[in-house]
Amino acid sequence: FWDCSALTTINIPQSVQSLGTRCFYECKSLSSVNLPSNLSYISDSTFYKCHSLESIDIPKTVSEIGKSAFAECKSLTDVSIPKNVHTIGELAFNLCSSINRIDLPEKLNKINNASFQLCTSLTHVSFNENLNVIGSAAFRKCANLNNITIPNGVTTLSDDAFSGCSALDDITIPNSVIEIGKSTFANCDA
Repeated sequence: FWDCSALTTINIPQSVQSLGTRCFYECKSLSSVNLPSNLSYISDSTFYKCHSLESIDIPKTVSEIGKSAFAECKSLTDVSIPKNVHTIGELAFNLCSSINRIDLPEKLNKINNASFQLCTSLTHVSFNENLNVIGSAAFRKCANLNNITIPNGVTTLSDDAFSGCSALDDITIPNSVIEIGKSTFANCDA
């Protein structure tokens, strides 16, 4: 379906268990997707640049979201990440500029590099207690993120993790953190 610019709706049959790399890449008019309830994996760049996609109901059977899976879905406001997801790839939600809240699943122990970079409407992130690492640029330039409480158990805040979060005015870092990378909180001007 790569670059099917007129495609607006797709109903994927229940028999499908995974979506291949770039499956709906640049389907810019795609606004409605019904995913099968037994889907286990969303591949790299599956919904990359689906600019009209406003919400997605990720089935609870999904355990991995690939690299750039939803990157540049600029209209995406509502995304619920199931509790069984243990991997969110690099750049997975990069430039999803309309998302305002993220609740991270309990099985996730690392936020990969730039996973939520440039989610400029993001105001709230709910971290889980199993988290160990917040990767480089994970929340870089999330301009409306105003407070974060890093959970106990996190050991690493990587380079640029929260740089450019210009509204960030309240940060709680637990004693479990042993490494804060360079420019982790650069340009947090609030």
